[in-house]
Amino acid sequence: MAVYGDLCHRRLRSWAMNTMANATEPSICAMDRTPWCDRIEIVSKPMNPDAKVIWWSLPDPFDPSFRAEIVRQLEERGDALQDPWCLGFFVDNEHAWGSPTHVTECALAAPEDAAVKAALRKWLKERYGKAVAFDAMTEEDKLAFNDVVIEKYYSTIREEFNRIAPGLLYLGCRFGGQPGNPHVIEIGAKYCDLLSFNIYKYNLDCFALPEGIDKPVLIGEFHFGAFDRGPFHPGQVWTESQEDRAACYKDFVRSAVEHPNFVGVHWHQFSDQATTGRFDGEDFQVGFTDVCDTPYKETVEAAREIGSRIYRMRYGK
Repeated sequence: MAVYGDLCHRRLRSWAMNTMANATEPSICAMDRTPWCDRIEIVSKPMNPDAKVIWWSLPDPFDPSFRAEIVRQLEERGDALQDPWCLGFFVDNEHAWGSPTHVTECALAAPEDAAVKAALRKWLKERYGKAVAFDAMTEEDKLAFNDVVIEKYYSTIREEFNRIAPGLLYLGCRFGGQPGNPHVIEIGAKYCDLLSFNIYKYNLDCFALPEGIDKPVLIGEFHFGAFDRGPFHPGQVWTESQEDRAACYKDFVRSAVEHPNFVGVHWHQFSDQATTGRFDGEDFQVGFTDVCDTPYKETVEAAREIGSRIYRMRYGK
């Protein structure tokens, strides 16, 4: 692994890249040669175990297990907390926050002894000065409590970052695209050091934050695949050839550099996935290298070309 890790660092520098994204092999990060970040996934008691969305159910941020899991995850990364090459951590991945009342609906469907339900009862009593039945809630109530739960989620994470990892960045939750509920972004912006989005599109020319939000933005994942070489599946954003793929890479990075909010983009992923698939069957041709560790020359040259001039593009020097 030391030989391969050395090669990875030398390649990244040669390819004009300056950070390593989440899910990088820890021993390669620990070589302290390229700035890196990682991801924490909070697997605590969910609001509603049956309401799994994308990867897992939304956690109950009022349940004590939520804060305890944040603490455990951070404290387990003791070496990283002291590593000056570590930028910070994403927390969670692609939560589908749903409609402006989706989180409240999850709370209403939670078991009767769920902490979020106790929080809802208390919130309704404070709001109306008396106990209110759940089936008497108005649409306005549901919208408001939806924000209460999201606020509790972000604020609790922020508190533990401030206490345990004050020198590291809280890199957000890697929104899966742009959420349909803009309140999630607005609330997240209050507590995260930057907002992170996994966006699979050809470029970011149409990206915009909700009105009134001015925050640094990081792309946690993007990729392009092609049909002409490598595994048979070209990933989430398709191109016809490796030449087209390289052109799309440059255009995506160009669109980020030209947008005032973007501070970086992370490619997904270093090498192609196996044709037999990963744990969930995903078998994309989206690497900088193929499964034999041979670089895709076209994409690598595109990365090197635009990566070497991104600061001049942004600052005009």
